[in-house]
Amino acid sequence: MPFLVPDASGEAPVRCQACGASASTDLNRKKGKYQVTLKWGRNVMGNEFSEDYIHGYDVVVVNENLTIVDEPMHNVSSRKFPGVACCKTSAYEAISIKGNWPDGAKYFMILPYQRNDAKDEKFRVPLGTTIKFIDIQDDKEQKKVTGTVTVSNMTEDQADKLYKNKDTPKVMQKSIAAAIGETEITADNIEVTLGKPTQANSSSTGSSRRLGGHLPSEKSWSVAVEYVITLPEGYTKAFTKDSIDTQKLAKEIETRAETELGIKGLKVSVKVSDPVITTVGTPADPTGAAFPLAGSCFSIALAFALAGRHFFA
Repeated sequence: MPFLVPDASGEAPVRCQACGASASTDLNRKKGKYQVTLKWGRNVMGNEFSEDYIHGYDVVVVNENLTIVDEPMHNVSSRKFPGVACCKTSAYEAISIKGNWPDGAKYFMILPYQRNDAKDEKFRVPLGTTIKFIDIQDDKEQKKVTGTVTVSNMTEDQADKLYKNKDTPKVMQKSIAAAIGETEITADNIEVTLGKPTQANSSSTGSSRRLGGHLPSEKSWSVAVEYVITLPEGYTKAFTKDSIDTQKLAKEIETRAETELGIKGLKVSVKVSDPVITTVGTPADPTGAAFPLAGSCFSIALAFALAGRHFFA
């Protein structure tokens, strides 16, 4: 157990772990399937909060013995946090992730990692913060809204950066939720899929080319975002294309692209398709849960208490 026992100096090598983790209610009510939002706080290293030595966090699935039973390839890049060092429990988010929940699975586990890009290597701590998850299996009836948001008026470089940034889905989920403006529908209810950048009057990517003898505008590139919204239980309002405020959506994308993705100067246009509403599942008894600590900020002492026996000093 070389990773878990103290070295010659008496220090335990495993000293990194996320604090204050929690999970939303499972939105996929079929047995063996999950759709969930995970939130966790800053990395604790030794006796202080620090992201200085890590590049991100992997999300894996483990059993009751903390053995990894599935690696669904969800990961989040680390960030820098100015101001007071505390465990804000929503510092990191994996929004509306989905997959298969294996037999015998018990927890999600958050594992900090380091990269060595020069050698294409990745180093990950063997144990991390656990998040208990309950696979809801009642197959209760749910309504889902499917549609497309097309974000256009971008240069090829802007569209390419938007498409390739792994945090873009989170930006789109939050932007769509804000543009809907309903307290019942949050980013947790929304899953998105990005299409490759396309140029006006073209169905493929590539450098600008003459179409019909005319050179396309520099800002002729767009990215299509397919979305699926799981409407919350009891939601009775009619959902149409007008339910998404396109002006607000454009502004949200521009602002978040700059602050969260580092893409500056976006002035996008947004087009929303007519949504398709479908019903899945069958009626069943309601089940609910909440984030008990979402958005809070607390001390290093409480962060240790939350991590429990899986924290290595």
